[in-house]
Formats: sequence, structure tokens, C-alpha cells
Amino acid sequence: MAAKKIRCFISHTWREQQHCFAMKLSSALREKSIAVWIDENEIRPVDFIEYRIKRAIERECDVFLLVLSPEALASKWCRRELNLALDQRAENCMPVIPVLLRDCRIPRCLKDICYADFRDSVDFDIAIKPLVEGIQSSARLKRICGRLSSPRPRERMKSSKELGDSGNPLALGPLKYRLLFRELDGEVKHYLALAISQIGGIKAIEILSQAMMVEEEPLTRQGIIWGMIEALEKLYGKKKK
Repeated sequence: MAAKKIRCFISHTWREQQHCFAMKLSSALREKSIAVWIDENEIRPVDFIEYRIKRAIERECDVFLLVLSPEALASKWCRRELNLALDQRAENCMPVIPVLLRDCRIPRCLKDICYADFRDSVDFDIAIKPLVEGIQSSARLKRICGRLSSPRPRERMKSSKELGDSGNPLALGPLKYRLLFRELDGEVKHYLALAISQIGGIKAIEILSQAMMVEEEPLTRQGIIWGMIEALEKLYGKKKK
């Protein structure tokens, strides 16, 4: 069976220059075997626009691209789409990649993400290569996160370990939701806690502290304690250096 294609959602304004850029970007990504969800091709007469957009971001796409410009930041539709994507980032590891078309203020929620630079002075064909690589690597991470919902405990444990090994902070959201709200298997929770600690950082310590306050199962508590020790040692070691 052929692997399912990565699919990107492109959020953009309909200002002439920016719409043309979004369509050019869409064509370039398709040439790289990346499928694209863009409103011009996907929304038809009689469709409920907000429903179609929400469904695409939550269920149909692997990566969210926001074409950034002053007009995009002022657009209520772009802001709404970005908020939907950020919700999915927190819970389901949706990668959100800023694509900078024109100089503008980068939103605080995106400042920790390296943007793809497509401003006027940048060669489009050169800029597309790192963007494609970023899309491919972040989509792989999202699909690993998706396996945290597998009905097979061993698959959930395997996914937890892969996410911990990745060291990517983007995985902390899905690991947190699985550990605190969804997982019932104590052994899987143990793996989830260790994966969180492996990624490390203040946020990881906060998640493990939350879990410690509500968890009673001995094996899970053991994993949380070990995880807390590892995360604190990592954080302390970095500060000491």
C-alpha cells in the first residue's frame, strides 16, 4: 500500500499579490508530491465556509502554513484559521509553519518557530527546498503523535518512545493530553511520563507535576518520579553550564 501523501493547509488573504503567491506555492508543493488544501480549490458553492475550514484543519491536513503579511494579520479569517491550528498543535501536534511574504510583526505564538522566508529579495526556488524539508519532518512527527490513540498498548508505548527520542517540544501537548486525560493503561502511562521527561524543559516539569497530583497507580507514579528526576537534572545541568 502506497504511503498516504502529506497534506498542507495554506492560510492566506485574497489580496491579489498574496493570492497569486499562495497559488504559486500550492503548485510548487504539489510538484514535490505534497498535497494541498487551499480554499479556492476546496470550497464550493453551498458549502458552509467555516465548517469546511474547521474540518480541513482538524481532520484532513498534516501541516498548517500561514502566509504572513500585515494584511494576513489584519484578516479575521486568517486569525480564525491560525487559532484553529494552534488548538490542534496543542492537542494533536499540528505543525504550524509561518511563511513570511512581507515584513510584518510576527505573532507572539509563532516567535519560537523558524519561518520560511519568501520576501521579495529571496529566490522562490531556493526558499522552497527548506520549506518542503520542514513540512516532511514535521508531518512525520504529527503522524507518530496520531498513533498515541492506537487501540494497541504496545503501539502507544512505541509511539511514546519515538516522541521522547525526537526531543521535539511540539510533542509535549499530545503526550500531556494522553497522560492526564485519556490513557488508562498504567504501563503506557509510565512510558508517556518518561517520554515527557526526555523532551525536558520547564513545560515538561509542569506536566509531570500535574500528573503526580492526580495519579495513584504505582507503576505510573514510578515513571513520573523517574521522569521528574531526569527532567530536573537536564534543566539544572543546562543552567549550570
